[in-house]
Amino acid sequence: MKLSLSELVHAGVWNGIPENYYDFLMAEWAAHGVTRLIFCSTEMARGVREPEFGTAFIKRAAEHGLRWSDGHVPWNPEWALNTPEPYRETMIRNNTRALELAAEAGCTTLTIHIGDIVCLEDTYLPLGQARDLLDDALERLIPVAERSRVVLCIENIMAPTDTPAELIRCFERFQSPFFGCCYDSGHDNLMAARPGKEPHQLNSWTTKLWRGKPQLNPDDALATLLPHIVTCHLHDNNGLEDQHLPPGQGTVDWPRTLDLLSRAPRLISVQNELSFTRKPGVSIPAAIEAFRRIGFEE
Repeated sequence: MKLSLSELVHAGVWNGIPENYYDFLMAEWAAHGVTRLIFCSTEMARGVREPEFGTAFIKRAAEHGLRWSDGHVPWNPEWALNTPEPYRETMIRNNTRALELAAEAGCTTLTIHIGDIVCLEDTYLPLGQARDLLDDALERLIPVAERSRVVLCIENIMAPTDTPAELIRCFERFQSPFFGCCYDSGHDNLMAARPGKEPHQLNSWTTKLWRGKPQLNPDDALATLLPHIVTCHLHDNNGLEDQHLPPGQGTVDWPRTLDLLSRAPRLISVQNELSFTRKPGVSIPAAIEAFRRIGFEE
């Protein structure tokens, strides 16, 4: 897949924004040549709860010449795939409707987190139990993805439940054109073993997810996941914190990352997941320019 600015899908800033500003933000995106946005988690959750909002949100974007190309759901217990009771059936209902809403919006993918709350001390489940819950969810949701013709994507993150090895286990067990990987460059960089980098240097949240004993990924996550990557979240960091910086402001090896991604056999979309609102803030032109500088073509 050619990595071009025109094909880049952007994470619009909606969290905490009053609804009467939505048209202004959409107009700003359109004015800077953007045509594709991510149907982000907060709006996806609201669309599931309030069907009229989802319909209006889709229509609103179309009026500005925008389309929702990829979707993402929240990652709390009502949504994470390995959620146990009492949220189990709520999670299945939420993600079923989210896949249907993603299809209605024209999304090609919907990213759903495997789940990391089960890794914390107070809510801990052994990895084997978490796997069983995950597998049950995939058995029930992949057919929904196939009917909806939206690729259900799971993501490499930073917990024992969502390492590259855990994702590969899923891809080997569940083989469907509507199931694949959302590769996250920032999470890969955070968990990658590097010369001079020690696990104890990682941020406190990651350390909690590993119950005080974090493990860096000794393998090449991108190369390992490459055959299964359908979409990707691109952002940067310092290798220790999940900062969601513009590409080029951290330590991600962008020439290598983009070279490999351009050869991913299943890749159908590329997403800009930098954080626009973290201080000092990032403008739309600055975000687009950051991707141009790392090698995205016009």
